[in-house]
Amino acid sequence: MTPEQRIERARKHSLRSIQRLADLHNDIFMLRGTESLVWPDICPVLGIPISSLPKGKRGMQNDSASLEKVLVEGGYTPLNTRVISGKAKRIRRGRSLSELDIALKKARENAAEWAERAENLRLVIEWLQHEILNP
Repeated sequence: MTPEQRIERARKHSLRSIQRLADLHNDIFMLRGTESLVWPDICPVLGIPISSLPKGKRGMQNDSASLEKVLVEGGYTPLNTRVISGKAKRIRRGRSLSELDIALKKARENAAEWAERAENLRLVIEWLQHEILNP
């Protein structure tokens, strides 16, 4: 089997899995073939590479291609489904965009606070070194 055939086979498997999930949850599924979606090489959420070839490992890996609905309320349609990395899918799972936005803002605030603390600590260390070396 050529690499291209393995990629196509993995993509079809992803679509079949999502179709079973949609059927189970009585959700709309309107994806017809792998060409109905854009399969990027880079995750549009995290900017990390997405592996096209399956690795033979079970379960979703960080660089696995994963399908997600853009709007949770919508179905699996070409306009409401995108391919992201497995890592992005795990981070987002169960969280709304507004919840993720709040978490991101908090993380940025914390990062700024810790950077300020690190700078203050650096200044204290410099002052102590100066005092110890130049009594």
